[in-house]
Amino acid sequence: MNFAKHISQYFLMILIFLLTIFVITFVSSIFWRFVLVFSLASLYFGYGVYHHHEEKNLKLSVFLEYLFVAIIIFLVLFSLFR
Repeated sequence: MNFAKHISQYFLMILIFLLTIFVITFVSSIFWRFVLVFSLASLYFGYGVYHHHEEKNLKLSVFLEYLFVAIIIFLVLFSLFR
C-alpha cells in the first residue's frame, strides 16, 4: 500500500468523519442522528469497496472487512449519540 499516494483521500475521510460527529452533537432528533450515523457508516463501506475495486484488489474478505467495520462504526456512534 502506498500511503503517500492516497493521503488526500485519507485526509478527506477523516475530515468527513469529524464534521459528521460535530454535526451529530447539535442534532436533537433521534431520527436525524440515525440518518447521519448510517450515512457515515455507509460512506465508509462504499468508499472502501470502491477504492479496492479501483485498485483491482477487491476480494470477498476485504468486502466483508469493510462491511463489519461499517457495522461497528454504526453501532458505536449510534450508541454514543443516542
